Amino acid sequence: MFGLKGSYVYLDCRRCSSLSLTNPPPDYSPFYPNNYYSFSLPASDVPTEPHGLVRRFIWRKRNEAQILARGGFWGLIARIRPRPDLEPVRRHFRGTTVFRSGYRLLDVGCGNAAWLRSLASYGLRGLHGVEPFARNANQSSTPLQIHHCRVHDLPRDLSFDLVLLSHSLEHDPEPRQVIGAIGKRLVPGGSCVVRIPIAGNAIWRRHRSLWVELDAPRHIAIPSKHALVQVAGESGLTLQSLEWEETEFGFWATELYRKGLSLIDPATEQVRRPPDYFLAQELEAFRSEARRLNRAGEGGRARFVFAKTGSRRR
Repeated sequence: MFGLKGSYVYLDCRRCSSLSLTNPPPDYSPFYPNNYYSFSLPASDVPTEPHGLVRRFIWRKRNEAQILARGGFWGLIARIRPRPDLEPVRRHFRGTTVFRSGYRLLDVGCGNAAWLRSLASYGLRGLHGVEPFARNANQSSTPLQIHHCRVHDLPRDLSFDLVLLSHSLEHDPEPRQVIGAIGKRLVPGGSCVVRIPIAGNAIWRRHRSLWVELDAPRHIAIPSKHALVQVAGESGLTLQSLEWEETEFGFWATELYRKGLSLIDPATEQVRRPPDYFLAQELEAFRSEARRLNRAGEGGRARFVFAKTGSRRR
């Protein structure tokens, strides 16, 4: 990513096809600089809450209903008057349902909490984030709390209706322990969403060590589909849905590595622009191939939705 070079060795498991880093560096700080993307995300440009208690209550309730795909009166209002700017937010929650009014959501590996702050600005409450390497996430209030620890070090009395891991599980040296902690902290009927690179896919087989999703040495463990489902099942989490999320990024970024170029341009400290290195026809071919691999279940990224077994708690 940053062109720091170095040599890293991954174990390619013959039994489950998962990948795991065997020689992590003793100090990870050079690999998570201030311009690492999850620390440098800007706060989303979202509208402020309206003035007045009644207007603010109505505004929050209809936003919450649209984002969380709730039914009832507020869900009807949201369907009659949908907000287009909420649809990208809503997609993060598809396939999940928060049943209780006093719900709690947990974002594992929240970075600088920009995404959580945007959810809070839309009116969602009960928001928690976990980020052991947090830098600009000093936030503790009624709608939003950031915990500067790992998920298994959270207070024992905290439970959650929904846990989100968006490209964070692969960064943890003990993913089985993370999933186990989530299984213990989810309420019965709660949901866990895991977005993650998946080992054993077509791009990995084709490019091996040049595959951008290896992201050495930040990605410590990259599971196969089978391995993740099995580990989740051991913690009482049942697979509800699976979507493959490969995009053209997996191809053009891997091609940059093949050309000997880092993902981040050292001159600008920004991600390189694909049109500066590839023809429009090449980029369209990358998009077409990504769609094909997703249909075939061979993409390099996937989104899993797991449910905690047991009766729903309302």
